[in-house]
Amino acid sequence: MKNINKENKRTQTNQKESTMKYEMYETKLDTNFKKASGRRALKRVFGKGPISYSDFADLIAMDMLHSSADFDNVIENLTVLGLEKSWIESSSPVVFLENRELAQTLFEAKIDVSGAVALEPPFKQFAVAFPTETLVNGYEIKSCLVSIMTCREIFETHHYIGDVEDLCDENRDLDDVCFVVNFKDSAGRGAIALRTLPDLDDSSFVTGESADEIDTVLKIAFTLCIYNSATEGEKLVQGYPDSAVKLPKGKTKMSYQGATLKATTAKKSASGAASPRKIKHRIPYFRNLKAPRFYQGKHKDALPGSRWVWVREVDINNSMNTLLH
Repeated sequence: MKNINKENKRTQTNQKESTMKYEMYETKLDTNFKKASGRRALKRVFGKGPISYSDFADLIAMDMLHSSADFDNVIENLTVLGLEKSWIESSSPVVFLENRELAQTLFEAKIDVSGAVALEPPFKQFAVAFPTETLVNGYEIKSCLVSIMTCREIFETHHYIGDVEDLCDENRDLDDVCFVVNFKDSAGRGAIALRTLPDLDDSSFVTGESADEIDTVLKIAFTLCIYNSATEGEKLVQGYPDSAVKLPKGKTKMSYQGATLKATTAKKSASGAASPRKIKHRIPYFRNLKAPRFYQGKHKDALPGSRWVWVREVDINNSMNTLLH
């Protein structure tokens, strides 16, 4: 009877894994195409032919500028329109997380962002596609768009209004590198987070203790870039995952540049024997390499402060996980 129960549980687990699927990040244009009313409205303006995102963005921007009195809301929407347009023009890279556990690991990881650190992301802009039903920190995490640009580059996407300096906080350096994530929250509302690297040097953020949904998504996306750097890109495999991918209406896989981020493998300790004492779960930790010696030889062209290493984690089953395997 026990064996039958074990087989049933194993079958249920396998079925759940086999039915895992992904949903792509949806742009504002994709969202309009989902609704019949949106498609009719676009058809009245653009006719039956294909619609370029640039033309769509111009239309929406001008409509907002003439009808909205909420300047902050206009700026936020112009930011999203500009970032999505830029992402599409760069071949729409998408990073698929191999499994739900990887999202949890990235959120839990501790990061040392003190001092002069830098990021060398897999792409300057990319969408992150999570397996459906990915729950982290109590939130169901949806696909998001990640952009790593200077403040100047971000504001220059707002080509619809004013000068760059007029849109920028007078205390903000236009050459500061910004980390931007936009997504739909668990309630289906659009959300966007913009942080400079110094902004991320916060103990509650880097340890994953924030209960805020925006910070949860931001932490996963930020750690993803560090994870990729720590593995020197070896865990990022070009191509789509084996699981099903739900595409926006009118899109095909050729509309995107797909890559799958692999999770770490587990390796037993050298002895292979059970530990004499119960080992408590240790949170993974990324350490930034700052010393000049780490930027010599084959790494001489790396941006100072952009290299990271993974400090091993140990779980209660005496399995040792490391990015080196």
